[in-house]
Amino acid sequence: MRKIVKFLVVFVILIASYCIFAVLSCMLPDQAVKCHVKKAAATLFMEGNYPRAIIDEEACRRDNFTDALILNQIYTIDRTRPVRSATAVTRMNMDPMYDQTGILYKLTQQDTTFVPIDYARYWHGSTFLFRIILAITSFTTLQRLMSMTIALLFVIFICCYYPRAGLWKTLVWVVSWVLVNGFATQFSMQFFPIWALTLAASILVVRAGSHAPSLGMLFFVTASLTSYFDLLTTPVLTLGWPLLVWLSLYDSREQKMAGKIRQIFLICLLWSVGYILTFATKWLIGTVVLGKNVFLDAYGSAICHITAEEHTRWDTIVRNIEMLPLDMVCLSLIFFAGITLFHFRMSGGKMALLYLVVATGPLLWYIVLYQHDYMHNWFTYRLLAVSLAALFLSLLSWNGDPKRPLTNRYARE
Repeated sequence: MRKIVKFLVVFVILIASYCIFAVLSCMLPDQAVKCHVKKAAATLFMEGNYPRAIIDEEACRRDNFTDALILNQIYTIDRTRPVRSATAVTRMNMDPMYDQTGILYKLTQQDTTFVPIDYARYWHGSTFLFRIILAITSFTTLQRLMSMTIALLFVIFICCYYPRAGLWKTLVWVVSWVLVNGFATQFSMQFFPIWALTLAASILVVRAGSHAPSLGMLFFVTASLTSYFDLLTTPVLTLGWPLLVWLSLYDSREQKMAGKIRQIFLICLLWSVGYILTFATKWLIGTVVLGKNVFLDAYGSAICHITAEEHTRWDTIVRNIEMLPLDMVCLSLIFFAGITLFHFRMSGGKMALLYLVVATGPLLWYIVLYQHDYMHNWFTYRLLAVSLAALFLSLLSWNGDPKRPLTNRYARE
């Protein structure tokens, strides 16, 4: 009972923090914000809605469309009505709706033919965070800050993980990152929060050691933050990657399968509860503050995301997998399998099975949200970073080379 009360207290503190943060962000003077958004609008308009990042492929598209939508919301915030602005998160819209960079540009040019649209079913934590930053500096500097933050978090994660897990397991994360074109996400306001949370949570999992209670709270809080910042891009990353990090650090022959499965189930349950409760709380707050049924709006959106007549759930899975560079995926599998073959041990089967169970997580997500993830496969495919890492780790779990530091020094505890 005490544990449940502890989680409830933390949850209330998180919700209160989200609300206060959003309202304070909306109260900021907006002269500098509007100036910086206006300059950003011109840049995004020139680049287009979906420019390529480094590699000229669809899998490397940047999401200027959603970035422009976020900037539209930042620009539209009414600082004289901070509570309503923080709850409704209004944006200005016009036809054609598929050209958000064009809409943002016209908005900043004082076009008056817009219709306000409330977007209250999400928390839009990114909107409030980036509004604060844009009150201080330009959009270009913001992009540099996002890139530097992701790069720094990734380096810190690798530096923390390598001494505990060794070279080959460390390579798993680097290869998985490259195969889902993680570099294409560093300059995008849409993609930044999830990767930042994923890497930060992974670092904390490494530092948490073998303390299961603190891990449960970590995943619960991470899920809540994911719900606050994410626009349904790749939320399961913040569960899958840190979970695999934890499993990989405690890869030992002495582990009991039943106990490990219970721990995995508990972690997934706590993450799911934190994610769903945070979402539902926003619908409740929106309904109370705005005086309209946000639950009904969320329900209608959910139905659109999980129903489709022109394609199946299998089509969604295949469509996302096809976004991967499959030739490089095959080469990576051969590489990690080759490492294992030289020092094969039968006792790795249990851990291999656990990794493969985690690998199914993104596929289950695609099955549930198959309409959404079919339409947006060009970025939802990055959920497969979890499946790729799990596959590579499952191969390495059969490796019994005592000369390779493949197990955590805490694994014997």
